[in-house]
Order: sequence, then structure tokens, then C-alpha cells
Amino acid sequence: MGAGVHFSLKLKMKKTKRVPYNNIFNAELIKNLKILAAKQDKRQNDLLEEAIQDLIKKYGKKVSQNLEIYVE
Repeated sequence: MGAGVHFSLKLKMKKTKRVPYNNIFNAELIKNLKILAAKQDKRQNDLLEEAIQDLIKKYGKKVSQNLEIYVE
């Protein structure tokens, strides 16, 4: 079941326009992200996108018709 969810997530991501975005993060956060990605069998990028979507949902109303995210 986990593999099916991961597969459908990849298909959904391919439908959206992708752009490069560079940042500098706390080394311990990156270490934990790598471990989590390995344990979840997901790409680090997918986990970061999920976290960003959760933050946007946390703070509000809809900002894009293509994504299910909201910002108030």
C-alpha cells in the first residue's frame, strides 16, 4: 500500500511545473530529513514539498488552483 501512495504522489507531481529553489538548512535538519526519506522510501524533495504545503495550509487561504493549499 505504501508503494502505491508513493507512486501516485510522483504522478501528481509530474503534472505541475517544477522550478529549482536553493536554500541553506540546519545540518541536523538535513540529517534527519535524509533518515526520514530513507525510512519512508520517499525522495527528500517530496517530503520538503509536503512540509511546505502543510505550512501553507497552517497559515491560511487558497493560493493556487493547481495545488490543494490554503492561506488566510
